Amino acid sequence: VGGPFSLLDQSGKVVSNSDFFGKWSLIYIGYTHCPEDCPRQLEKIASVVHQLGKSIVPIFITADPERDNTVQLKHYLREFHPGFVGLTGKPSDVRPVLWKFRAFFRKTDEDRSDYLVEHSSNVYLMNTKMECIKVFGPEYHDKALVDAITKEMTKAAAMEGTQAL
Repeated sequence: VGGPFSLLDQSGKVVSNSDFFGKWSLIYIGYTHCPEDCPRQLEKIASVVHQLGKSIVPIFITADPERDNTVQLKHYLREFHPGFVGLTGKPSDVRPVLWKFRAFFRKTDEDRSDYLVEHSSNVYLMNTKMECIKVFGPEYHDKALVDAITKEMTKAAAMEGTQAL
């Protein structure tokens, strides 16, 4: 799950997976016009990041690059946490990234401009090499996420002979 990518962040800068090497990250795939799931998941991720501190980077990859440009991502994500990195690009650049994460996404009622996007609602825990360690479904609450992430960081640190947080 996951793999190399190169997309635009919310400031318009080209960002690749290698820019996150050396950092733990949480990746969520959604879209800014999402009525329920995305805001709920992003609030949860923001809470987790707040509890874990700067040891983890929250990343949001859009499943709707037609509407979610860099400006839209910038305004949307700052409502949740200042550390969020929002990623977008041309649909031909974004779709392969979503496929690498095995994310489900599908536009509904494409004839209208105010469409919904059905999508999976998983949170991907990526280690310092941007390898997917765990996938968390929407049923996880923030305390369970913090506990599971801390456990994975501690386990990785023990294997590497370093400190976790």
